[in-house]
Amino acid sequence: MRTKSIVVLACLAVASLVVPPAGADPLSGFPGLLDGVERNPAVVAAMRPYRSCMRSRYGYDVDERTDFLFAPRLSYTDAPLPGHKPGAAWRRGVKQVRAAFAADVDCRLPAYRIAMRLVAPRLAPWERRHRAELAAVREAWRERVDQARSLPRTIPT
Repeated sequence: MRTKSIVVLACLAVASLVVPPAGADPLSGFPGLLDGVERNPAVVAAMRPYRSCMRSRYGYDVDERTDFLFAPRLSYTDAPLPGHKPGAAWRRGVKQVRAAFAADVDCRLPAYRIAMRLVAPRLAPWERRHRAELAAVREAWRERVDQARSLPRTIPT
């Protein structure tokens, strides 16, 4: 029973280190920074050929970009164990993930470049407005890294 308790405590400790610190979530959507960028007529026009690009250049039929990118291509059952080489199924899945993301990058690059030109002049003012929040989140992550260093490298059995 003691070992089980130690394992549970270790899992809880690790979980507390990987959940974003308080204050990170509201900033994750970059409030105010991206307003209107996705709806900008130049971005919309540059993104319009995305689906046909994905289909004609890469053979992907994409209805919704996020669903396409995060569609399952790897199975946890194929994941290599520590010290073992990845099997064919895992290597194939990794290759599929890389190919899907590379195709996405290629087909959305024109829209991305326009969007970055729109965002660039907004970035420094946004950072200034959120400086205290960003500093607090950075400090919280530093503390978590320090806490993680103190965790045992293996779970006692």
